[in-house]
Amino acid sequence: MNILFIGDIFGRPGRDLVRRGLPPLVHRYAIDFVVANVENAAGGFGITREVGDSLAASGIDVMTSGNHVWDKKESLDYVAAEPRLLRPANYPAGVPGRGSVLARTSTGLGVGVINLMGRVFMHPLDDPFAAALREAETFAGRTRIILVDFHAEATSEKIAMGWHLDGRVTAVIGTHTHVQTADEQIRPNGTAYITDAGMTGPHASIIGTERQPALARFLTGMPSRFEPATGDPRLNGVVIAVDDEAPMRLIRLFNEGLGRKALAAAGVPGEIAGRLDLLGISGLGNLIAAVKFAKYLELTASDWVVTVATDSMDLYRSRLTELTQERGDYRERDADRDMELLAGIPIDHMKELTYYEKKAIHNLKYFTWVEQQGRDVAELRAQWHDHARYWDGTFALADRIDELITDFNQRVGLVRS
Repeated sequence: MNILFIGDIFGRPGRDLVRRGLPPLVHRYAIDFVVANVENAAGGFGITREVGDSLAASGIDVMTSGNHVWDKKESLDYVAAEPRLLRPANYPAGVPGRGSVLARTSTGLGVGVINLMGRVFMHPLDDPFAAALREAETFAGRTRIILVDFHAEATSEKIAMGWHLDGRVTAVIGTHTHVQTADEQIRPNGTAYITDAGMTGPHASIIGTERQPALARFLTGMPSRFEPATGDPRLNGVVIAVDDEAPMRLIRLFNEGLGRKALAAAGVPGEIAGRLDLLGISGLGNLIAAVKFAKYLELTASDWVVTVATDSMDLYRSRLTELTQERGDYRERDADRDMELLAGIPIDHMKELTYYEKKAIHNLKYFTWVEQQGRDVAELRAQWHDHARYWDGTFALADRIDELITDFNQRVGLVRS
């Protein structure tokens, strides 16, 4: 499925952009679900029932907010009554409204949305990091698709939240600064992240307001009345493609009794079918990519494709339980459909990369290699530029690496000596 997140909608120019621009965007990107931050939608400050209802009628499924949500007096009643409108979940208990919601696409697929607000250079609310985990836990067994709008000032706090929720939610989208950042990425455990989605509204402005009053405050230090600007309206946002349906169906096919029976009937040797629990969700993702790769290049039985079983089902037993709760017991017709899925894996989303596109992907390793593991940037460069010394030296250690793997497996009981 494809989710569109629209950056802070600012005043009438932003609302007009959504009204005119959202339908063609939904058509072009095959959007299934739309989330937008609306805290500045009413005159540049706050939200009203009339404005919120008109945005919902334009096709927005869930509206998020932030520190300006209470700027209009009538928003107190509206936030309390409108389930599609969220306020930050880390407001103290007793504040009107809700900080998260389980909404559904037109096909009935559940999408969890969480709204949080940062504390650095912002109002001193409750801990957003603890609130994020608490709210995410409420969706357990109900949906695996969870989007977080983190409305915060400090880049560092947003980046920290992205790492905090990596692997726990589908996407962490930053809002508030009205300037879209160019750091969109998929974190190592699969969470999409961007520091700020930007602003939908007048860009010939100072973050949405007329330039002269804002400049006057900077130049004189005196108060100025800010008014929404109108020039150069643009719609900023991000599209998040979410596709875990194939791995979810295949973990049932590979681990349920009826699924393994269907595999055996298709000619899969029992020795292999009985060990398919060695493939977890990430491993299945790699398997699907390998199948796509083989089909894309029209490989034959004479070719070999190597991939990595990065995890096993020992990490995901609870997912099988959740899938049973969501979809019911696994039946023969489910196994038949999933066998068709396995046989019909398409070659969509495949791309032959240029030299610099490959290098860009290599450079993404900075986050795991340098920031997480504390390795040296020079070593990262050597992986790309000094193949003879770096990789040939690594390959020369293959026998020793195999010995260490065997020794580890024996010590933890995976294999017997």
